Amino acid sequence: MIPPDKIKADNYRYIVAEQDGLSVGYGSLDIDKGLLAATFVDPSVARQGIGRTIAEELQSIAQDNGIHLLKTYASLNAAGFYEQLGFQKQDCVDVGGESGPDIPSVLMEKQL
Repeated sequence: MIPPDKIKADNYRYIVAEQDGLSVGYGSLDIDKGLLAATFVDPSVARQGIGRTIAEELQSIAQDNGIHLLKTYASLNAAGFYEQLGFQKQDCVDVGGESGPDIPSVLMEKQL
């Protein structure tokens, strides 16, 4: 993985997972909002622990930045993944914006 301190922009921290020289996953954390903003793993390498490693590293970064309650908006198919990481469902919401359609999602939270 590329160290998170090498990839950051203002209030965001990013992690990129590499395997055999190729990027196979990434994650991001919004420090100001206490929001795990994204975790993605290429389907060709799914279920190898890459997503868990990314999410756990981002949780550690959140703790190091004084975040005690971490939130994420999980797509419906990813809610189980986050539950396995200790997140709890809070509410069903639609996530989207002016540039795209609303996506049914689940607001999830985890005490750190």
